[in-house]
Amino acid sequence: MTIFSNSIESGKVSLKVLTNNLTSITILTEEKFKGKVIQPGISANRVVGEHGLSVAIEIQDNDSKHLFLMDTGSLTQSIFENSKQLGIDLTQVEKLLLTHGHFDHFGGLLTLLPQLREGTEFIFNPKCYDQTVIIMQDPGNELSEEDLSLGLRELEKEGKIRGNKKLPLLNKKLVEDLAEKSNIKMVETNEPMELYKGVITSGAIELFDPDEVTKNIYLQKGRKEFEEHTFRDETALYFNIKDKGLVVLTGCGH
Repeated sequence: MTIFSNSIESGKVSLKVLTNNLTSITILTEEKFKGKVIQPGISANRVVGEHGLSVAIEIQDNDSKHLFLMDTGSLTQSIFENSKQLGIDLTQVEKLLLTHGHFDHFGGLLTLLPQLREGTEFIFNPKCYDQTVIIMQDPGNELSEEDLSLGLRELEKEGKIRGNKKLPLLNKKLVEDLAEKSNIKMVETNEPMELYKGVITSGAIELFDPDEVTKNIYLQKGRKEFEEHTFRDETALYFNIKDKGLVVLTGCGH
């Protein structure tokens, strides 16, 4: 099957990291990355770091310019100040991709949606709405389906787990209401989707080996109903750039 029928002819694609765990005005570009990676240096003296990710994607294709956004950072919402400091106008975003449903990637979403222009496409896997739970247990221990059916409180009482943490949930009703009010086009899909010529999403990524799955992370389907989190909500982004080849951009790469 041919995935790409086109490529970005100009080869001019730039990525600006709007949210990342670390920011430093003293970091210099390594020699091997010169010409490909540029550190903002002292111009980034007001940029804020937080545990999260957001990347602005700028495409210059002949006479046309396009701005896409991958993820919206975390709950501190550093994306808004950082975008100003790095010269990104979020109101001009044409397409927004959410790579998966974890708070450090959707943290700025509810604030961002009303700021986007009408008709902006918001692309995500519907499984992004699932409730994620981290269940802390001793290394080497494995919980059976029967164990999980007891419920988290009972498992903690019996000493089978050390504790649990529900991660912040992406509120489906709020997202839908904000998108409707702002006339944002929501695209819920687990299939590959072409965003622009030479730019395509992965769709749901096939799991080839169960050992790839991060342990102790579950999806909660009911009060006492859990299933192993295999990250079927995750989406990557592929670029086919003329004379340069394929570029793959991932969120966490779970």
